[in-house]
Amino acid sequence: MNADRPRGLSCHDKTGIPWVAVTIAALFYLTNCHSALGDGQVDIERIDSGSIRVRWAGHDAQRCEVVFSQTGSDPLLRSIGVDLDYSNAITDEERFTINASLSFHAVNRNQTLEAKFADNSWNVTRLPWGVTIRRDGVTIGPLKGTLTYDILPGSSFVPCVLELTSATKVELTGLEHRLRLDSTRNISRIVARKWKGTFDATNNEPRDLLDKPLASALHDKSLVVSTNNNLSFAITMPPHYWWQCYPQVVDGPFESGMIRLPFFDCSWRRNTSIEFAKGARKRFICLYYLGDEADGTYLRLCQFLRNGKYPHLPEYQVFSTHNHGTVAQMKQLARVGVNIALWNNYGHELTKAIWQQQLDAIADLSAPDFRIIPSAETSDGEGAIGRLLYHMNYVTPEPVLIRGAEQVKDASGSVRYDPVAGEEGAELRARLATQAGGLAWLNHPMKIAPETLVNHWTHNLFALEWNTYADVHKYNNDNRFDSRFERRFFDRYEALLNSGRKIYVIAGTDDHEMTYIYQQGVVNYVRMQDSSVPHLIDTLRNGDFFITTGEILIASCTLNGVRSGETLHMGKPSAGQVAVTLEWTYPLRSVKVISNCGVEVEHRAAVHQEFGEGDFQFRVPLEGRTWLRVEVWDIANNLAFTQPFFIARRPNIDASSLPKTGSSGG
Repeated sequence: MNADRPRGLSCHDKTGIPWVAVTIAALFYLTNCHSALGDGQVDIERIDSGSIRVRWAGHDAQRCEVVFSQTGSDPLLRSIGVDLDYSNAITDEERFTINASLSFHAVNRNQTLEAKFADNSWNVTRLPWGVTIRRDGVTIGPLKGTLTYDILPGSSFVPCVLELTSATKVELTGLEHRLRLDSTRNISRIVARKWKGTFDATNNEPRDLLDKPLASALHDKSLVVSTNNNLSFAITMPPHYWWQCYPQVVDGPFESGMIRLPFFDCSWRRNTSIEFAKGARKRFICLYYLGDEADGTYLRLCQFLRNGKYPHLPEYQVFSTHNHGTVAQMKQLARVGVNIALWNNYGHELTKAIWQQQLDAIADLSAPDFRIIPSAETSDGEGAIGRLLYHMNYVTPEPVLIRGAEQVKDASGSVRYDPVAGEEGAELRARLATQAGGLAWLNHPMKIAPETLVNHWTHNLFALEWNTYADVHKYNNDNRFDSRFERRFFDRYEALLNSGRKIYVIAGTDDHEMTYIYQQGVVNYVRMQDSSVPHLIDTLRNGDFFITTGEILIASCTLNGVRSGETLHMGKPSAGQVAVTLEWTYPLRSVKVISNCGVEVEHRAAVHQEFGEGDFQFRVPLEGRTWLRVEVWDIANNLAFTQPFFIARRPNIDASSLPKTGSSGG
């Protein structure tokens, strides 16, 4: 991932003041003027028939443009274009007319809902990091919201964001974005030939494709449309949507050339639904890509989508935890680039015989670059008494079975879960793990109030788990689409930090079927050369790891030379220097430095770049700060974050109380 990346932005503060890209929007009034584009510039002009043309310098200074219809109840994305000859003028051959209707289609309890636009104009806003074009007044049944396109100088990606708020409770079983292509240039025929067929959601493979070599050369998880002169228009979704559904081409008699991008489709997931509670706000993202089919960035994009592996980072091992399943599902972890996997089936289901079977299977699965560690997801039986009656995971140097509860069948065949003596409450189970030389952490914190965590925490728990699946889907009604979900997790974690505890965050998938690993699962990048369990435990205990979905890597992060996860000892705190080295796939959205006093820095680049790397430095105040951490976000809502820096003040020592040198012998 990092070998052939172009160098990205180098951001250094020379003034002692945090150079924050303040995102205060200023309304940009459209004019008819047009100027030559330079790096970081976006040119907007009103053209004939009431349309808006946006032109900018994309990746590698390639000129890009999109044209939106400005008025009308059915807003259109009329055309896209890329200057393939670097002539600063896009010709008709380099302009792709698509006449894409920006429509949305949803299903609510078997009732079809079509999108409507109450507002007939685009709002164009210049920001320090680019231009936002927003269409207000989107209505889908009882849901209301906005449709936004972000134009990012230096990038060939155009994020399309639909944000919806519910007036009443809504249960959707599907939501999709539809684009109809202009068939006058045979684009629909090209698309149908390339992508006709359905997709098997269980193994992520296309079925019945007419052109399998082409499909393998591109990828079934992205939808690519190209003209004969190498101009490419790609539509994809962030990888954390893939496990549910993929972009499709509809080739029916009345819908030829229609592209469907299902944000979610619950039909194959046991007819479940996604609930919008009253007032809930959710965000859905897809990405347009404009470029040259022969361009290196386009080829790397296809390779990235096709690869489906966590990228390699020198000196780090990819550690995946909270993995349920069978031997076959553990093998899938090796295929997606995991180096160390914790096998966490439910403790109450693990009899001694099943536990031994897993131990035997692990011996056969081990490989030089892949290790499985046996463990269990522990819970409490009915009637258990304890301070922390919650699920817990653990890792120990040698296999130790800790369950918390056991499954018991009575004479009638009914099943109950009885507490295991000495393992009632996560606080007792965590003690058992630490006594065995291991580590323990608490699962599913989103179910627990912050004050309960603070009041009942135990020093035998070293971390809180960031859980991708259960906390998002089971307990929060698919809040992976909720733009505020992450904040609620960090509210709980930061409450523990503010209580004076030195604890970390560990990532867990809680995947029971291995249907979305990599596409959704967050992992831990642990700084270690080998995969030995004692080394892993020591490194985790010292906080030398970061968390990511894979698209953003934090190669290093220091505060005044101290790495994240460590304690910075200071005399009189004044200011500190945060230095971060990053690698990324999609253009970055923001880099945040956060402390117990709030957001210290929120940096947004003025020029964006995909497949880049860069060094960032920020001055931050340290007086009154007890901890500090770094978050990084990209345009596809992927997240990576560091462990905290802990800040301790050295006590002042009265020199008069020190013994005088030479006053006594010895």
